Amino acid sequence: MTTLFTGTAQGWLKPDPEADTIKAKPWWLIVQCDRDWTWLVQRWLTLHGHGRWARVIDPSRVLPDGRSVDLEPRLARVTDFVPPAWGPHISVTRGESVPKSGHGLWRSLVNRQIDFRYNPDLQFNGEYFWFWVQCDELLNLREQLGLRREPKQRLHLTVGRVS
Repeated sequence: MTTLFTGTAQGWLKPDPEADTIKAKPWWLIVQCDRDWTWLVQRWLTLHGHGRWARVIDPSRVLPDGRSVDLEPRLARVTDFVPPAWGPHISVTRGESVPKSGHGLWRSLVNRQIDFRYNPDLQFNGEYFWFWVQCDELLNLREQLGLRREPKQRLHLTVGRVS
């Protein structure tokens, strides 16, 4: 089966990325993408995708004294979607130690813009949500760093997970 990469997008390289909940990950290289990906996918999932029905209280309908305007919680579709700690991203390297010959290149990668193509069919494996990605520039970069051209996990744009 052929994967069609009809969408185009861009991101920025981040070597050894950090997040509020993650210390720097040595020898990880990601392409950090616009956070609007998360909003788009979360909105779509809320309307059409993974989720469950639950009785919820709308915080905007709670009075200052703590009572709800509604007599009972309303039935609503709830998604257990959580954005990735680094935001939407493509993992280019995952802790693969770069040979000394690639160290100079590694340091020069910060915030370099990368254009990529993606397949707009959202993927889900029961835990993560992602889009398949095609980007020869990233594969060439892996080779220039002294790594195998193809990563162990195929290039993909991680946009969220189930909490």
